[in-house]
Amino acid sequence: MRRLASHLALALAACGGASAPPAAEPYSASAGDTNVYTFVSVEQADTACYVTVHDAGGAEKTYPGEFDLCTHDPIPAVGARVRIEWGTATILAASCEGNPDCPDSDEVQIVQKLVAAE
Repeated sequence: MRRLASHLALALAACGGASAPPAAEPYSASAGDTNVYTFVSVEQADTACYVTVHDAGGAEKTYPGEFDLCTHDPIPAVGARVRIEWGTATILAASCEGNPDCPDSDEVQIVQKLVAAE
């Protein structure tokens, strides 16, 4: 978590504010959730690396993830089946609108790792 927080601080300082991230949904397990998804993409933003996947029903979901996911080599191939390993992190609150001096923060669930599903 500390690594993510330091990455957030550096990214915000370097960029001078937040860009508009993709619309992210909070993760909530539902009945029958297998945690297996079809990989679509990753997108670097100021507050996280956003991971887009399709769930078992084909619905597109976008979740915030650790910055390392956007630069991990190799990034999963589009269409690859992946499992998501979840964690929590404290990030700059959306209400701060990208202001790195804002004292507000939110604790959110994030994607820590994408693992090939069998």
